[in-house]
Amino acid sequence: MEKGIIIIALGHPYYGKMAAALAATIRCMDADFPVTLLSADSAIAHLSEEEKRLFTTIDKPHPDYYTTDAGEFSPLKPRVFLNDLSPYDRTLCIDADNLWIQGNSPGAVLDGLAGNFFTISNTGHTITDENADGNMSQWGDIHDIAWAYRIQNRKFYKVYAEWFYFERNGMTDRFFTTAQQVFMEPPKCQTIKFIGQPVTEELAFCIAMARHSLYPHKEPYVPTFWYYREKEKSGKFPWELKASYYTYSLGGNVTPDWHVNVYNNLAAYAYQKLGLRNPYRWKNKRDFIPEREKI
Repeated sequence: MEKGIIIIALGHPYYGKMAAALAATIRCMDADFPVTLLSADSAIAHLSEEEKRLFTTIDKPHPDYYTTDAGEFSPLKPRVFLNDLSPYDRTLCIDADNLWIQGNSPGAVLDGLAGNFFTISNTGHTITDENADGNMSQWGDIHDIAWAYRIQNRKFYKVYAEWFYFERNGMTDRFFTTAQQVFMEPPKCQTIKFIGQPVTEELAFCIAMARHSLYPHKEPYVPTFWYYREKEKSGKFPWELKASYYTYSLGGNVTPDWHVNVYNNLAAYAYQKLGLRNPYRWKNKRDFIPEREKI
């Protein structure tokens, strides 16, 4: 298929319910737009048959794509293998803990990205020289990373893998191969672990971008509203945000009550409009995933 959206939901059934809520908000804007769920039986255990029909397809990748060589759960892993897993020539991957803000066409958004081999949500870059801005690397010391991975004097972006887009071709295949190697190999320097993963997919993407000089099409590029990142806009409603953002994110381990209410209202509206029942009501991730106690 030419283009579509991928949502990944693995592990706890709440992720499947989040994915269904996101799909419902997309369906409210375009009833037929291709949306694929990459999941496993555990994550879709709480979905009704009507909720499953929100997705064009539900694909269940082999466990090798979401477990380590030692058999441990690795929910970030599918992202660096998405060039293998996506059924689309042009793919937009959105985190399951987002909702689509009503007012923007998913098809128009993907058409606006056409021609970009790879792009990802970001807040800009620094150059990996002696003056590199350490605040641009959230997964380890930027100087250590640049030296260990031989990406000195390159652009290094602060990225958010909650939203990334790519087009299937030889260049992106080589890019993903590098990201896979960085992600799978033991870290070459000290890094900050996330849900047990020594090298996150975001760090792997940053290193691969620097290696291949394959950078985001725009900076900053922030298509997703996330309250921790844009605190000055935290009191705004989604209809006030639609001119600048496409999705409303509840990333993080705990969420302020104000944003929980907005999320719950958005999800409930979409379900009501589509004639569905029992929309997901937000639960803080630290309450059902022990690994999310701090991040």
